[in-house]
Amino acid sequence: MKPHILLVEDNLDHVALIQRAFEHSAVQITATSSLHEARQLLATHSFDLIICDLYMPDGRSDELLIITDADVPLPVVLMTGHGDEQTAVAALKAGALDYVVKTPATLLELPRIAERALRERRLFIERQEALQALQRNERLFRAMIERSSDAVLIVDRHGLVRYASPSTRHLLGYQVEGFLSQPVSSFTFIHPADRERVKHTFFDLVRQSGASTITEFRVLRAGGGWR
Repeated sequence: MKPHILLVEDNLDHVALIQRAFEHSAVQITATSSLHEARQLLATHSFDLIICDLYMPDGRSDELLIITDADVPLPVVLMTGHGDEQTAVAALKAGALDYVVKTPATLLELPRIAERALRERRLFIERQEALQALQRNERLFRAMIERSSDAVLIVDRHGLVRYASPSTRHLLGYQVEGFLSQPVSSFTFIHPADRERVKHTFFDLVRQSGASTITEFRVLRAGGGWR
């Protein structure tokens, strides 16, 4: 699907020049000459970018900076006249992606600016989708672990426990909270004769990304006795 650009501009000569600049670009442009119509279009259509003149007959276009689309920021490129640069810089601080001073030469540069804006928006969407997928996987992973009869500890690369499954208490008798942020190497419930080997095994794994190993060691239950 072609990226869809909303062009908000009341100067018909500028509209024609901008449309001519984009005629060889793989984008769809919808042009409007008022903020009122722009707001209506944004409410009923999906856009990937807004290009707008800062001053319109019915208001200032920087109010469009607050528009979002499905929680994804909608980039806005402002067009200004000579002498409006200070106002445009303020709009950048408020969230505009870029601005151009309106001359025939700079308006012909809009396809390049739009391409960058659309690329950044695609990257943002991809990051959001990857984060959502990660969160779904984490929820599934946690659900599987918390229903497991095995004791599962998740340990960071520094040897600190970040998670202990509910079965840890059932199997060993210790409160799960007592494990959190504790270094594996200092666990007193590991048999003294096994602690150094457990520590070396762990840090050997840290140095070998993606590696796995099986090791055995004795663990003291809270009520006494080794497992």
